[in-house]
Amino acid sequence: MAIITINPVTTKTTKGFSATVTGIDPTNCDCLIGEIMTPGKGLIEVQWSLGGICRDTHESCNLDMRENVNSNLRDTALRLGAK
Repeated sequence: MAIITINPVTTKTTKGFSATVTGIDPTNCDCLIGEIMTPGKGLIEVQWSLGGICRDTHESCNLDMRENVNSNLRDTALRLGAK
């Protein structure tokens, strides 16, 4: 399935890096698609799981799913069929 593009949602990682979620892929276990501005590598494309874990990166790139904006993204992904 193709990635469902959403209006960009700006949030922060657990370490305060600026993050933007731009899509949802309900067929992928890392269903939240976006990018992070990191101090070391600059802008990187990433994917997060429903638990906010960022694939193949340092834990500082994870999302805090207790934050309303992030839990709303998770709920939307679930409604779209993500597991």
